[in-house]
Amino acid sequence: ALAITPPGGGPPPHRHAREDELFIVVSGRVEFLIDGAWRSAEPGTVVFVPRGVAHTFRNAGDTPVQQWVLTTPGGFDRFFAECADVFTDAAAAGTAPDMGRILAAFARHG
Repeated sequence: ALAITPPGGGPPPHRHAREDELFIVVSGRVEFLIDGAWRSAEPGTVVFVPRGVAHTFRNAGDTPVQQWVLTTPGGFDRFFAECADVFTDAAAAGTAPDMGRILAAFARHG
């Protein structure tokens, strides 16, 4: 899925029990925290995070970051679909996204 992250945005640190994750930075400036070390990534950078490894990322620039996020095995896209619903609901209500709903979705999808 093509993910767009606003300036300063990114998920909390986490790890996946079932999925490996691959990021391909398309545009913007993103920083990844992988096993305790921050790494900068510019457009064209590919970052692989094996399952079980603690990680996060943040938009370190002043424009939206676009990156392809690929997970294997398949099925994790259902988590992203649930998160999209949370962000859509928040935008419609003019509120911040409900992190409780996001964390519940994360628990369901590992």
